[in-house]
Amino acid sequence: VIKCLNDIRERAGMPDVDVAVYNTQEKLRELYQRECRVELALEGWRWYDIRRWNIASQVMNGVVYGATNPATGQRVVVQTRKFDPQRDNLWPIPQNEIHTSNIEQNPGW
Repeated sequence: VIKCLNDIRERAGMPDVDVAVYNTQEKLRELYQRECRVELALEGWRWYDIRRWNIASQVMNGVVYGATNPATGQRVVVQTRKFDPQRDNLWPIPQNEIHTSNIEQNPGW
């Protein structure tokens, strides 16, 4: 994993991974997730990564801020999110698939 990350970082003109800092599986996973978030920013993969890594409960809850209001100097609250793992880790099954395949809807939908 470190070799692959170093290849990507080299291409971007960045230094190699500091193996003194990223010396455990947990720390390396943290680095990998951050690298994905930065490298693939605005490409539409983050939503899928959040679910694949099972971190939605940590990163999909809370307030989402927009720009700072120049009149007040305060950040504008755009949305307050609440992630429900019992429901939001699954997508709803289309009704016609339920009828055709005689299956049950996913919980929460």
